[in-house]
Amino acid sequence: MLTLCQSSKIRVHWPSVPTAGNVSASPATLPSSAPLTTHYTGPTACLNKCCCTVPNPQPPPDLFDFCPDGFQSSIRCSAAGQCSQGQICMNGLCCRLTGQEYLYACGGERALSSCTNGMCNQGFACVPSNYCCECPVGRKGGSCWNGQPCAPGFFCQPNGYCCASCPGNQTPLGTCTNGQCGGERRCMPGNICC
Repeated sequence: MLTLCQSSKIRVHWPSVPTAGNVSASPATLPSSAPLTTHYTGPTACLNKCCCTVPNPQPPPDLFDFCPDGFQSSIRCSAAGQCSQGQICMNGLCCRLTGQEYLYACGGERALSSCTNGMCNQGFACVPSNYCCECPVGRKGGSCWNGQPCAPGFFCQPNGYCCASCPGNQTPLGTCTNGQCGGERRCMPGNICC
């Protein structure tokens, strides 16, 4: 016999036999010879000798950051189409559509224009919110035409602008607000939270 009855994060196995309707619990005691199929992996709790799924806890506060409209988000993104309907990928976060995204698309600064078929003129970067910016992430840190050096924390891009990136080329999680970032992230050059 297999006994499952302790509140913890466990793998719930259900007998692989047809059932009618939506089953939200499985018997707590199954014969050890019963064929098992994994249908759920996550937090569970025992209720009347049955293992039941329980809601996932809220993410810890250090996983949140703020969108330009002040909305708190914990959903990361790095490309267009990764956010839910009614949301847009802004500076590494899924944020609510407001119609004002162009004002903050470039690391908290105004976009140069909209992308056309995923492309921008003059070597500008088409960012995930479908706007053209000098840099793929964050604000520009000046230009580097004719071998001009970039400030510390910025790197010269082929389009002639000094751009920042997070350590290890990780996707930023939002932009800095008054020099601050959510959680344990740091405000880095280019106004990005890493």
